[in-house]
Amino acid sequence: MAKKKEVDYYALFVEAIDYSIILGDMLSDIIKQYSPQFSENSLPEILNVMHKKEHEADEIYSKIVYELNIAFITPIEREDILEIAKRIDDVTDAIEELAFAFNMYNIKRMNQNINVFVSLLCKCLAKARNVLEEFKSFKKSTTIRKSIDELNEMEYEGDNLYRSTVKELFAGEKDPIELQKWRIIYELLEECFDQCQELGRSVENAIIKNS
Repeated sequence: MAKKKEVDYYALFVEAIDYSIILGDMLSDIIKQYSPQFSENSLPEILNVMHKKEHEADEIYSKIVYELNIAFITPIEREDILEIAKRIDDVTDAIEELAFAFNMYNIKRMNQNINVFVSLLCKCLAKARNVLEEFKSFKKSTTIRKSIDELNEMEYEGDNLYRSTVKELFAGEKDPIELQKWRIIYELLEECFDQCQELGRSVENAIIKNS
């Protein structure tokens, strides 16, 4: 009987975060193109594509869970592999939820500061990928902890941006319905940053436990 090929969980982590990056890039494109006509004619189809990508990302998570259930030996603790996989899945889900909110809340025009948020989010996702790329060699890596710290700093920057933007929203928006819509949008943006930070923490915890 041929020996079963060892599962490269680290490669699966990177493959999964690549879907987060794809959705982040699609979100960025949505923001750049946004207009009343775009929201009516083009956005629904783009969201369908995003949902299909999110489903593909779910399949990677399911593969990791399946392989863990039948594995005899794993490179690090099983619970750490599962936690990291779940955190990556949470990042992807948060981005999809944000994108769908533009359609669900019938957003017709973008606020200008959304560009700043999404640009920072894409940088955050790239840094998260960098962390996961380094993770395979975490016992030898001299830079992974610095990368995790940089991920935390980006989340902190996102928090500050959230606070200042919401303050500006409540100071300037007179329409209560628009105010409520954008308050939710900004909360969903902050959630994306929070999930990136939680991913970094899960990797950091795994490093500590498995070193």
